[in-house]
Amino acid sequence: MTLFESPILVIVIGLTTAALLGGLWLQTGKRWLLAAAAAVLALAAGVVVLERSVETEAEKIEATLHRIARDIERNDRQAVLTHIHSRATAIRQAADAETSRYTFEQVKIKSNLEIVVHEGSQPKTATATFNVVVVGSGGMLGKNRSVPRYVTLELEQEDGQWRVLDYDHEDPSVGFKKRQPQDGFIRNC
Repeated sequence: MTLFESPILVIVIGLTTAALLGGLWLQTGKRWLLAAAAAVLALAAGVVVLERSVETEAEKIEATLHRIARDIERNDRQAVLTHIHSRATAIRQAADAETSRYTFEQVKIKSNLEIVVHEGSQPKTATATFNVVVVGSGGMLGKNRSVPRYVTLELEQEDGQWRVLDYDHEDPSVGFKKRQPQDGFIRNC
């Protein structure tokens, strides 16, 4: 996790340091300690504002995954297909066939979402793994059936957008086992 993905570390360090400086000021009465505490708080607030203004690649991928989930829930086949890389023609055809056989009601990406951005790759690539529960009807599902799966997505940037290049899904219990990244940067979302 980097500074630009979560301000929690900055907030904890800033508040702790400011509290210590404030405590020392109360004990000694030295004004420079109070000024230092105020400066630390201002610096921490500035870093939090900066963090909120910077969107990392992992955050862009997470937003893309949630857009895909919303498009599936809306049963918007054309929107779903726009999230698939142009080179992934077989996946595009499979997704088109699958989405036409089912009516989706809910897609929930679970909290074990991990994103690995492969540093130095050109074009930029990443892997996202997560558990998902899809509620839908049609095909072999029947009506309003919940289907949990563990999903692995390979993504690549195309025209500045993260798109699915390949995917796999397996038994949801795989998601309970901790996987370590082979390279790159990992982000637990």
